[in-house]
Amino acid sequence: MKHTTWRWISDYEKEEKWLNEMAAKGMSLYSFFFGKYTFEETEPGKYIYQIELLENLPSSPQSVAYLRFLEEAGVVCVASVFRWVYLRKEAASGPFELYTDIDSKIKRLSTMKNLWFTLVWLEFIIAAANLAAFLYGWIVIHQMAWLNLGCAVMLVALGLLLLHLGLKPARKIKSLKREQLIRE
Repeated sequence: MKHTTWRWISDYEKEEKWLNEMAAKGMSLYSFFFGKYTFEETEPGKYIYQIELLENLPSSPQSVAYLRFLEEAGVVCVASVFRWVYLRKEAASGPFELYTDIDSKIKRLSTMKNLWFTLVWLEFIIAAANLAAFLYGWIVIHQMAWLNLGCAVMLVALGLLLLHLGLKPARKIKSLKREQLIRE
């Protein structure tokens, strides 16, 4: 039997933890698309989940080869949204940890940080264009372009939210680099 749940989780670690808690209860992820999680009933604790941000879209040759490699190791891609993929492995086959060394963890987090910061800059640039359109309308043609001002404010707010999302991996990278220095 399938169950659908709507949730918006912006932290991939919290999302992974939640998916693994659901799997421990016998609800295994069947599909995902923008906050819509569909679960199927399975035996409790059958699967372990991880979420991965690929370097390229899942349809690219590099990603296809990587996902095939994972499949050979018993890891199945359950769902994908843009470059994010939801992976699962049977718990009976052992622990599921894609990144075991510090360098690979830093690389993974850097990919996430770069994605968020790219989106931050994009939001701020579009907000600046909307603010410029508002100011042009107000100063040059003496009309208030309230829609442009509203868009600029919303885009700045969204940019700040994305900045918050990007700072978390940035802090973890800094922490891992300190740990790496201590180990060397």
